[in-house]
Amino acid sequence: MRAILITTNELVEPTPWGDAYPSAMMPLIDRPFIQHVVEYLVNQGFNRFDVVLCQYPEKIKALLGDGSRWGVKFQYHVVKEPSKSVHVLRCLDFDKNDEWLLLVSADRLCQADFKPLKPALLSCHRILYCAIHQRNEHKDKKLCWSGWAQLSKQCCLAAPGKCDEDGLFEYLLSFQYTKPEFVIISDIIRSHSYAGIMAAHKAVLSKQFNGLILAAREVEEGVWLSRNISLHPTVQIQRPIYIGQNCRISKGVRLGPHTVIGDNCVIDDKTILRNTIILPGSYVGISLELQDVVVDQYRLINIRLESAVTITENFIMGSLPEKQFPRWLKSIPSRLLAAILLILTSPFFLAIVLILKMLKRPLFNRKKAVRLPAPHDPELWCIFSLLRFHPFKPASDGADQSNALPDISWQTLLFYFFPALINIMRGHLRFVGVAPRTADEIKILPPDWRILYLQSKIGLISEALVYFGANPSEDELRVAETFYSVSASWKYDLKLLAKYFGQLVYLWPKPNMKT
Repeated sequence: MRAILITTNELVEPTPWGDAYPSAMMPLIDRPFIQHVVEYLVNQGFNRFDVVLCQYPEKIKALLGDGSRWGVKFQYHVVKEPSKSVHVLRCLDFDKNDEWLLLVSADRLCQADFKPLKPALLSCHRILYCAIHQRNEHKDKKLCWSGWAQLSKQCCLAAPGKCDEDGLFEYLLSFQYTKPEFVIISDIIRSHSYAGIMAAHKAVLSKQFNGLILAAREVEEGVWLSRNISLHPTVQIQRPIYIGQNCRISKGVRLGPHTVIGDNCVIDDKTILRNTIILPGSYVGISLELQDVVVDQYRLINIRLESAVTITENFIMGSLPEKQFPRWLKSIPSRLLAAILLILTSPFFLAIVLILKMLKRPLFNRKKAVRLPAPHDPELWCIFSLLRFHPFKPASDGADQSNALPDISWQTLLFYFFPALINIMRGHLRFVGVAPRTADEIKILPPDWRILYLQSKIGLISEALVYFGANPSEDELRVAETFYSVSASWKYDLKLLAKYFGQLVYLWPKPNMKT
């Protein structure tokens, strides 16, 4: 049995993760929503999945992999915009065993039987799974499509090339001359909005929606506890609740009802949580009372007021990153090397300082750059001063050179590379990475480019500099930084370093410098 998962729908509210976040990646209890969808379908016998990607394709691929852990097979299709996801239906390779497939909107989960179809239904070419909603107080009812459908091969091949979900529904209603078959769904959960994901949590915790796999064990009716939990004896629990692994719940805390605490969280003394979702890696401070909210580390989303706020005071809310120590550990080799180079080159360093003092010029030309990786919320960015010696002579054209990449020359090595060793030694940046940018420069980047940039690391030597020179075009810079963000490794960094110094001593030709 075969299914095609549409993951291109975006969360309707702004998120802490970026401007356009796939709603299928929103968490449901203990894992992303799309993982629940896959496991639900695997339990019903589906063994082949086509996944249509748009935003954050690398996150979804990393989550699902090749499907081997479920004993199934995944094939991925990437589209440039959500409206083109329907076009993938026309490009699927069908074989004799796959004359039908299940179309799945991956931010919704329907409780229904998707086993092989009855022969009497095969002639309709499509079966639509719908819910009945009451329109008004007069009890008028409206049939609403869930986004799930069983489609024949002929129906898929004739699908429109570009349309939204409403347009696809109209196509399925009018296909050929046969009428569609409707299956009424009573239980459906969604992750298209914060209110929807809150309702989905309540449905799962209260067991109105069954059939999902949860990592925690239900120790009592309505109480799920994972491993390695520190639960103070004075904690009061009102069912249903779910607590993920590696959590610490302090004294006097009151939990529930309908409260979910993700993995690696700390809930401090005398805090009250009702109808609340605490996402993984979050800290909630002392004596807070939270109700109908979603907490994602520094971010507080109020469901009732449909608003979000960033909390910058760490004693109220904050993050508990799982891999903070390993990330710090990775920077040790570059920091040690920077310290050694700074000592070896100190005579040149001091000579430049003396010359600048004699010429009565400022010593450093500082650039306020953002440390990476960084969260998507600009209020949480850490700013540092990137040190560069002030040039002996100002630019002849009077232009601002602060945004330009450094040239590949010995002069640039002295004025740009040497002082920045201090930044490397402090852990602000690395030898190789993406080019440093100010906060304003990051904010004007296109959303998908900005997301990739914030997840990268910054360095003195960049892919764009090595392959395109000091003044790359916007397209060249975007291609270089996108490629580096997905290819970065210590081996690749060594390759770029070798190429840079090879160009510096004329062993390799330098890229064409644009004027």
